[in-house]
Amino acid sequence: MPAPQDFTINDGKGTPVAHVFSPATVAGGFLNLLDRASAAIVAGFMRLKLGNTLSEGPKKPHLCKLVITMPTVVAVDGQDTVVRTSTGGVTFTFHEGSTLAERTDVYMLVANGLANATIKDAIVNVKPYYGS
Repeated sequence: MPAPQDFTINDGKGTPVAHVFSPATVAGGFLNLLDRASAAIVAGFMRLKLGNTLSEGPKKPHLCKLVITMPTVVAVDGQDTVVRTSTGGVTFTFHEGSTLAERTDVYMLVANGLANATIKDAIVNVKPYYGS
């Protein structure tokens, strides 16, 4: 993984807001980043976790993971308080023999799948499929 760096990611508001996630810690191959501007209290900072764990042999795959955590902060009795937290993420698991082309294809299918209207509707509007 490259050296820790800031990531700027737009949210889903009508007029998107750019959120800057800055490196906070690195542990176990995972970079933990915080959007320190997202709240006045540390517990309310949005968090991004990005990293991977490499295979330790043919029986254990490579694991690549991205998780974004978004706390909702409101004033309760005059104090900022986290009242709920939403989390979204994706995990990729690759065989140690996977090729760059195979990993790229899986990444693009997931990225494009998340942009698919039906998949977006199922996630954003919490719509289960028939028979679920």
